[in-house]
Formats: sequence, C-alpha cells, structure tokens
Amino acid sequence: MTSDNSNLCPNGCGEPGPHYVPPSVGDAGFYACKPLTPPVVPEAPYPVCRLMGVASRVFRMYPDPLLTTPSTPVTAADAAVMDDEFVREMQVLCANRRGYAVAGPQVGMLRRFFVMVAHPDLRAPDAPDAPDVPALWINPAVVKESPEQSYLPEGCLSIIARKNRKRFANLSRPTAVLVEHGMPGARITTECSGLLGRVVQHEIDHLDGVLFFTRLSVIERPKIDIVLREMRTGAVQQ
Repeated sequence: MTSDNSNLCPNGCGEPGPHYVPPSVGDAGFYACKPLTPPVVPEAPYPVCRLMGVASRVFRMYPDPLLTTPSTPVTAADAAVMDDEFVREMQVLCANRRGYAVAGPQVGMLRRFFVMVAHPDLRAPDAPDAPDVPALWINPAVVKESPEQSYLPEGCLSIIARKNRKRFANLSRPTAVLVEHGMPGARITTECSGLLGRVVQHEIDHLDGVLFFTRLSVIERPKIDIVLREMRTGAVQQ
C-alpha cells in the first residue's frame, strides 16, 4: 500500500518517470531505465530463494497477471531464507516507492507474506512509544473483524498515474481486525486498528490476488477507472 503519489519513476532510478514498458503478448513488462531481460518467475513449490535476485528487480504493475494470482503458503524452505537481510531489502524496496508495505506478488513472489516498514503513521495516536509493528508477516489471515467500518482513501504501489490523475479512492473496510500470522506451531495474533488495520487488510488482499479497486463502490470506482484504462492500454508509461 502506498503513502503518497510521487512523480518519480517507481523503479527507483531517481529520475522523473515512469519508464515502464507494459506487457505485450508473449512478453512481460519491464523498466526501460534498467533494461534487463524480464525474468521467468518459477511457480510453487520452488522456495523463495529461487525467486530472489532477478525477480525482485521487477516491481509488478497493473495489469500484470501475477497481481491477480492467489499466492501459496510460505513453506519452511521459504521461511529459512526470510532473514533480516531479506526483510531489509524488501523494506528498502517499499520505502523507495514511498509505501507502507509490499506483498510478495508485487515483486514476483507468489507466497503468502508481506513486509511492512517502520513508520510512525502505523502507530496508534494514543501510543506513540509503542513497539514497532512486526516487519515480516508470514501466512497472515484475518480471524476477526470489527463491526465498525472506516471510509478512507486508499492507493496501491502497483498502480501509478499521470500528473493530475487520481490513483487514490475512498474504500470502506473494517476499522479493526485480528490477524493470525506465522509458521505452523509458532503462530501469533496481532490486533490491527486504524491505518495499520487498513494496510494489513490491503496486503492480505494482494496475497489473495485481489486489488483494492475491485472493492470500490460504484461511486468511487469511476474516480480511478481512467488511470486503470491508461495502464491497460499503455497510455501511461509505467
């Protein structure tokens, strides 16, 4: 999930962008500013270590089909390579795009995990000194939702727009959720409310192959339909 609408290239080259060449028949999308051959991403049951390196250099943008493909659970082999260095790399990738979190499918890893950056916005306003939220969320699942709903703007790192185009839209989600995450035998529950709850729900949607705009109301959806259409047709260079 994204935190603002930067005009810099989302590939991190540091120049005004974007420089993305959208997918075409028989070919994946790629960034012209880093002219690398698009990787062929292995499917399960290959562990994440087989996906690191080449796959992580291509940030998946709508309408890449990986973004609408449900992810498979993280296995013990996958978890073994999700060390501190792996988490830091994912956090840097996310922070460079001014986001709060990034999910596996967004970097070509079809596994049920996401990584969150340490950001003060994600702390409860009445608990500014609270410990940082977990950075790595493995196999997360919402086990309880609050009946109260919040109607707030939401965007996505995998959706960009031309200047003066809107890529944020108001979306109703449960105000708070209880999330269970971790490997079998070591699962924990985390209560997530406010912005943290929204970010976690957004990332779990990614793991289910669901993009946030599919949840928008008939009133809100037209606000970003033009952006989605431009991304599908290549009118906006990603």
